[in-house]
Amino acid sequence: MAAQDSGAGGFFALCKPTGMSSARALSIVRTMLGSRRAGFLGTLDPPAAGVLPVAMGEATKLIPLLPHGDKKYVAELVLGLTTVTDDTSGPVTERHGAVGIDKEQILSSLERVASRPEQIPPHVSAKQLNGTRGYEAARRRGVLLDFPPEAVKVQYLDVLRMHLQQDLWHVHVRMSVTSGFYVRAFCRDVGMALGCGGCMGRLLRTEAYGYGIGQTMSLARVRTCVEAGDDSFLTWGIDNPSLLAGVPRVCLDGLKLAAFRHGVSVSADRVVGGSVLVLDGRGLPAGIAQAVDGTLRPTRVLDA
Repeated sequence: MAAQDSGAGGFFALCKPTGMSSARALSIVRTMLGSRRAGFLGTLDPPAAGVLPVAMGEATKLIPLLPHGDKKYVAELVLGLTTVTDDTSGPVTERHGAVGIDKEQILSSLERVASRPEQIPPHVSAKQLNGTRGYEAARRRGVLLDFPPEAVKVQYLDVLRMHLQQDLWHVHVRMSVTSGFYVRAFCRDVGMALGCGGCMGRLLRTEAYGYGIGQTMSLARVRTCVEAGDDSFLTWGIDNPSLLAGVPRVCLDGLKLAAFRHGVSVSADRVVGGSVLVLDGRGLPAGIAQAVDGTLRPTRVLDA
């Protein structure tokens, strides 16, 4: 039986556990909150853990307005090992080892790769090529898609520690990167630069869309709150600079708000062109409009 919408809407940050896909984690949350509509902001691969921002109910309509901010990670690079998926969860294709490589070479390669303005996404990823996602092509047809380079940037990179275990170097780093950056691809590229191969080990996302790891909720905590009838952890992100705080907005009430909610264009003074967040008299989101020549044309209307 299809889940019925409970009326709960807003954003919150889930702490996705290791070993679970983002889609599976979202499905569990959607079931707990009784909502048919939910979406996550920036997927996390199954081996990764950490901050997974989630939009529930009517908040999913606001996702197109959200800025694509930087994300922060603590990651483990494994040098000397190459896999199909560019992480240690996938089949190993080569193991050259990295015994002959020293720390200075590793640091130099990290710096060079981090300075690159482009990155080729992993074959096995959620990226699409001609309508097919990389992981779907690999899983269903056994084909590895070759994606074109994407413009990305490493904002900063700190090396936390590194150690040699058997014949593999394990390098732990903290990094901040732009939207669309794949840490797995970074690890792969560092290994290629060193000539020994590389892949990603453990990965923890520590910040995304203004949510830090300390602001996340576990699945168990979400369940406890829902069972207690408490959905106060859901917010509309009006004051969050990484969500809606920086989005142009206009407040409507009375007849204009009623008309907007029925999909009718309304006039608005001193509104800049482009997408605008429309708020009701309580300061809560009522929808998204396209502002053109002093007129607000509804593009997405939230249920009252």
